[in-house]
Amino acid sequence: GQAVVGHRPAVDALLTMHEASATAVDATLGFDRTVFVPSIAVTLAQLDAAVRAAVPPHAASLLGRVTYDVDERLSAAVGSFPTRVTCERAKAIGMWGDELTAADLVRHYAEDFPDALAEGVTLLGTDN
Repeated sequence: GQAVVGHRPAVDALLTMHEASATAVDATLGFDRTVFVPSIAVTLAQLDAAVRAAVPPHAASLLGRVTYDVDERLSAAVGSFPTRVTCERAKAIGMWGDELTAADLVRHYAEDFPDALAEGVTLLGTDN
C-alpha cells in the first residue's frame, strides 16, 4: 500500500498549521518545520473493496469495472513513495488522520461530494 491522506484530514492539516501559534510551533517543531501529515497505508484494491462494501449489492454494478493495467513509468514513481510515514510531530500540533480506514476515506468522500457518485448509487446506512 501507499501512504494516503483523506481529504478531511488534509484540509484540517492546512488549517491546523495556519492557525497554530508561533509559540506552539516553535516549541513543538523547532527550526525544522517539516511535518508529515498523518496517513494510512492502503492499496488500490483495498480502496476498491471499500467502495464496493459501502454500497448496496444492487448498486455495485453501477460502479463500473476497475482494471489494474500497469503503467511502468507511473509505477516506478509511485513505488518510490513511502508506504508509511512518521507523523508524531504533526499529531503533536493537532493533526489527525492515521486512525482512519479505507472505508472511512470512501465514506467521507461520498458524504462530502455526493454529486461524484454515479446515478443510482447510494451508501449503505444513508437515506440518499
